[in-house]
Amino acid sequence: MRILAPLALAAAFVAAPALAQTPPPSPVQAAPAPQSPEEAAIEAEAEAFQARMETMQAELVAAVEAANGDQAKATADVDAILVRYQPEFDAFAAKLEAFVQGEADKETDPARKAEMLAALPELGNAIRTIPAQIRAGFLSEQPAAQ
Repeated sequence: MRILAPLALAAAFVAAPALAQTPPPSPVQAAPAPQSPEEAAIEAEAEAFQARMETMQAELVAAVEAANGDQAKATADVDAILVRYQPEFDAFAAKLEAFVQGEADKETDPARKAEMLAALPELGNAIRTIPAQIRAGFLSEQPAAQ
């Protein structure tokens, strides 16, 4: 299952400096296994989400550069961008949760099913909270007001 691509993207956003100049690395993918229609659909959603996150990152960098060192303006602009993208994080998280729930419903191994269901809340939360983590990272990089 290749749905790990958006999770790798999420991890790259969280682990890297909040407004790094280079886009996050693309996850390395193994040879594709035959996909169900559901897997193909979530993979397409993940690719679209990744493209939107790259666009968001470019907007964040441009906003900070345009602020020319004005911390208040940069913070306000970063906040506005993150608020605008939050619904996309929420929507993708919900789609991914629905996909994993559907896969868990089909799972015949009780231990594997329990593992999938246990990870479900954390999975959605990890995606939904990326904007807050980006904001926290951005704020931690700002010099203290004197």
